[in-house]
Amino acid sequence: KYRPRGVTEFETVSRMSFLQYKQYIAEGDTVIVCRGHDKMWPVQVERGKLIQVRGGAVRHEALIGVEYGSKVTTSNGKSWVLVLHPTPELWTMVLPHRTQILYSTNISLITLQLGLRPGSKVIECGTGSGSLSHALARTVAPNGHLYTFEFHEQRARIASEEFACHGLPDVVTLTHRDVCRNGFGMEGVADAVFLDVPKPWEAVESAKVAMKGHGCRICSFSPCLEQVQRTREALQQCGFVGRFPGPLHGLWFTAFYQTMQHSAADVWSPSQTGADCTCHIIVTLACDTSGM
Repeated sequence: KYRPRGVTEFETVSRMSFLQYKQYIAEGDTVIVCRGHDKMWPVQVERGKLIQVRGGAVRHEALIGVEYGSKVTTSNGKSWVLVLHPTPELWTMVLPHRTQILYSTNISLITLQLGLRPGSKVIECGTGSGSLSHALARTVAPNGHLYTFEFHEQRARIASEEFACHGLPDVVTLTHRDVCRNGFGMEGVADAVFLDVPKPWEAVESAKVAMKGHGCRICSFSPCLEQVQRTREALQQCGFVGRFPGPLHGLWFTAFYQTMQHSAADVWSPSQTGADCTCHIIVTLACDTSGM
C-alpha cells in the first residue's frame, strides 16, 4: 500500500513513536523487518542504505511512504519483506542485547503486580537493554512517567539515544547513576519501584524515600535465592509488608510460577518444567508513611 508519489507529506510528519501507531513510514523511522516469526530485525530508515535478504535487497528509499504492515518486494522482484510498526513486544524480540533482558511473560506479571496504569510514576533501577523500559513507558503514558537508572555509562548513553529515536523522551527520564551507592536522589515521587540489580537490598532504603507513601509497591527481580533472602531482610527492616496478607492463590500464573510464602514478601519462582532459567520476583507494599 503506497501513497501517491506526488504527495510528499509523509516525509514531514512526526517521527514514529512506540506510544501510538503511525500509518506511513518516513525517513528516520524505526521499522521491524519481518521474514517470519524467528526472522525479524530492526532497521532505521535512511536513504542510500539497503536491506539484504535471501533472494534480493530492498532499498530504504522504497520504504518511505509505504504503509506500516505492508509487504514490500525486493528490487529484483524475487523476494519480499514485511515492514511492521514497532511495539514493546516486538522490540523485546529484536533489540540489541547489551545485557540479559526480561521477556513479555515476566514483563506482564511485573506490570500487573506493580499496579501500573496510565498516569503512574514508576522508577526502574537497571535500564540494561531497555526491554522492560519500553513496556513501562507505554503503560504509564501519556500522563505518567518512567524514571530509569543505569550505572553503566555506555549502556545509559545508547539507551538514551534509543528512547529519543523511539519517541519516548516525554515519558522517560534516563539517569546515569549507581543508585545502590548514591541513591535515587528523589523523594515522594514514585507510585512503584522496580529493582533489577545485583544487590537490590542496597537500594531498598532509597527506594522507600523515593516512593509516595502507604500502598506504593516495590518489585525486585533476582536470579538466585541468596539475593531474595537479603532483599527480603532489607524490606522487613524498612517496614514493607507482603503484597497479599494470606496464602497466594495464583489463578492463571500458577502454571508458570511456584509460590514461596514469606511473612514480609510474596516471591514467585518459575516452575522447573519448561523453564530455561530460574528467577525470583518479590512484590511488597509500603505499609506506612513514617520515615518516607
